[in-house]
Amino acid sequence: MPDDVSIPAEVLALVARSNSLGRDRRITNYGGGNTSCKVEVEDPVTGESRHLLWIKGSGGDLGSLTVDGLAVLDLDRVRALRRRYRGPEDEARLMGLLAYCRYGPAGPSPSLDTAFHALLPAAHVDHTHATAIVTLATCARGPELVRELFGDRVAWVDWRRPGFALAVELLELVEGRPKLEGVVLAGHGLVSWGDTSEACEATTRSIIDAAADLVAARTTAPPAPRRTSTPRPAALAPHLRRVCSTDRRSVAAFVDAPEVLGFLDNPTARELVDRGTSCPDHLLRTRDRPLFLDLDADRDLRVQIDEAHRAYRDRYRAYYERHADADSPPMRGADPRVVLVPGVGMWTFGADARDAAITAEYYRQAMEIMQAAEGLGGYRPLSDRERFDIEYWDLEAAKLDRRPPPPALQGVVALVTGAASGIGRAVALALGAAGAAVVAADLDRPGADAVADEIESGGGAGTGIALDVADEDSVIAAVEATVERYGGIDVLVNSAGVASGEPLLDTTAEGWNEVAAVFGRGTFLLSREVARAMITQGCGGDIVHIVSKNAVVAGPGNVAYAAAKAAQLHQVRLLAAELGAHGIRVNAVNPDAVVRGSGLFRGEWAEARADAHGVSVEDLPSFYASRTLLGEEVLPEHVAAAVLALVDGTFPRTTGAYLPVDGGLPAAFPR
Repeated sequence: MPDDVSIPAEVLALVARSNSLGRDRRITNYGGGNTSCKVEVEDPVTGESRHLLWIKGSGGDLGSLTVDGLAVLDLDRVRALRRRYRGPEDEARLMGLLAYCRYGPAGPSPSLDTAFHALLPAAHVDHTHATAIVTLATCARGPELVRELFGDRVAWVDWRRPGFALAVELLELVEGRPKLEGVVLAGHGLVSWGDTSEACEATTRSIIDAAADLVAARTTAPPAPRRTSTPRPAALAPHLRRVCSTDRRSVAAFVDAPEVLGFLDNPTARELVDRGTSCPDHLLRTRDRPLFLDLDADRDLRVQIDEAHRAYRDRYRAYYERHADADSPPMRGADPRVVLVPGVGMWTFGADARDAAITAEYYRQAMEIMQAAEGLGGYRPLSDRERFDIEYWDLEAAKLDRRPPPPALQGVVALVTGAASGIGRAVALALGAAGAAVVAADLDRPGADAVADEIESGGGAGTGIALDVADEDSVIAAVEATVERYGGIDVLVNSAGVASGEPLLDTTAEGWNEVAAVFGRGTFLLSREVARAMITQGCGGDIVHIVSKNAVVAGPGNVAYAAAKAAQLHQVRLLAAELGAHGIRVNAVNPDAVVRGSGLFRGEWAEARADAHGVSVEDLPSFYASRTLLGEEVLPEHVAAAVLALVDGTFPRTTGAYLPVDGGLPAAFPR
């Protein structure tokens, strides 16, 4: 709304109620549910009274909803659409006409649930997908349990897709039963209402709490879960990511919580999940069914996964072809989005790390619902036909079309060493801002965590881990942690460093070994372990070494550092030659004199460099800049930009190269 138009108190109360309900994961998942209110306002143009509907916009999340996330519609115009409604086949046309009912400056698109929010007479309406409610909604005895629990207070409504047909049905039901406080929608969730925001939330919570008490009293907790030692999640994940990225590269989330393992231990788990997922909100995230992978320890792991994946794709294609008609959207891939492995855990796959994590949240709820509904009288989800009609509904397809274009590195997993400061930090932040899921690794674990937190606060995905690149066990653990966290790895940036600047006669064997261990051994160990994962997942990848102009320029007083950097640079060529057959590019960036923010230019090292050049520590940046052709200081962000260009597809046919980022030093020109 314009700055000079005040927000009605009822709308502010709606936002507060939405946040309260949305942050309670018993009540709704991320992005699920809907809330609304109806308010009389003075039109800022005409001064006349207008009756408006404020409703959560399509794709928004209740827990983080703000006023800007509300769609605002002229309520009288929305209700007038009822006179234009000709039947279920007319849903798409009427949803299109909602655009002509919007009021005021542009906001988010109205939800598919807008029709019943508008037609219901109550001033405030909630639509939620609480676990206990969906349990009743997918239970064979659901209508009976709702009558037993709520009497005339809450009604049962058989399954119908959201839209005007459902809205008309709910309105007629409420007009015939004016004391009704809510309805349980079969296979879907709860709609409840009140005259004030406070009354509406109280009603919503009381209905959900009563359902939760019944479910808890009549179902039993699963036994302690079994956890197998093999295969290890880190060994299994790249294989799963390989097959689940057949249609598009995906990022994974892994969950081995006791309730997940306990569900998978249930002898009926495979049969339960094979009945299909529990409600439309789940379906759009998780697909109609997961891939259930009961592994045989005596058979080759890759062969088993490939066989199961082919069977899954064949089944999904058959499901699509069985129900699609000439007007159906094209099939949106056939890979599973959920993989269940008894004794090991659950993987969920999404376009990015956040998407995968939300899918995991949804399927954890689905497991709980399946198990509870089966215990209450039989789990009975929507039929295949109904699930297909939701998954390939043209209105749902329109929601997908409204998504913004993906960032350059969506679906990419990156491991960055030396990420707590300087170049490594700048690289980690740049990759995170471009959409990659970033594991920030450093000896300084608090510093790595801080960088990961900064990525997360910017809306990305980041994880901090401790890493000593010179220690083989530490390297193996870091790569396994990355693979387990996100399902695989696509980019390795070797940026960890150590300062050294002694002349030959002052260089000790221990000093030489320390530098060689970081720049030679460290990059070798990391590249070896990351290459194993990249080859297994079969998606190619990028390895980038942050080297130095000292790798190609000889100078006095720098023998250990420069020799180690030269070895590191040649390692780039060797790795490029060996890994190219697997689609893995290996390149280097050669910076020089990156002083600001550097973890190396501190303390004695900075003082030694300043003394060697006859300047103060404070004047080092300007001194180094004065030696370059451009006369400009090189910053960590400049190096990060070069790394980003090497891994974001800008140079898809470049490998074995090194890119100077030094302001222009003729002595360091490639030759």
